[in-house]
Amino acid sequence: LRIRWGKTDRLKYMSHLDNMRLIERSIRRACLPVAYSQGHNPTMKLSFGPPLPLGFTSEAELLDITLETNLMPYMIEKLKSVIPDGLFFVEAKAALGKTQSLSAALNRAVYQLNSNDLLKEDVILRNIDRTMNAKELPVERAGKNQTTVVDIRPAIYSLTYQKGLLTMTLGIGEGGYARPSEILLLLTDVDRQKAEYFAQKLHRFDLFRVEQNGEQISAMDV
Repeated sequence: LRIRWGKTDRLKYMSHLDNMRLIERSIRRACLPVAYSQGHNPTMKLSFGPPLPLGFTSEAELLDITLETNLMPYMIEKLKSVIPDGLFFVEAKAALGKTQSLSAALNRAVYQLNSNDLLKEDVILRNIDRTMNAKELPVERAGKNQTTVVDIRPAIYSLTYQKGLLTMTLGIGEGGYARPSEILLLLTDVDRQKAEYFAQKLHRFDLFRVEQNGEQISAMDV
């Protein structure tokens, strides 16, 4: 069973691990015939998509549930009925013969920000042009023991700004990796702290895969 789900402002500060625990409890409440791993500490056979950054809302999160029986429509409705406020289902379908994990299969993520009065249009448009025309975009990333410099330009696939809506398509997995907050830092001419504040208003709009030939495959079909 593959589910595309999302979360609202109500739960946007829950971590990826907390999301997993919440969904596991919901599955138990729904009494789904979920398959378990073998061993001393059996766990549900669940596969989650790429973790959502803390503070983001979303309509593009993904979950694979391995069932012990054939999928029946009432199972999806039962699970919908027990998930808490703040979580919601977008779509669900049977996913047969999937061997690759969701995180490994996906290589693009789309984020959106309704700027309203947060961002200045002329500044955004100027910086989008500058960013997309750049050959390299080195940024500093602080690790536990040292700070490294990473070129994020290969992981920026599209940036658009229309009628107050900023949309960014960035790489994940094999598509490279650029943090949305790093993009905001490039586009807004603000300091790092304010860029992190803007990032708390971001919404993950979509996840998908792009093949080498340019074919785009939705997350529900990878």
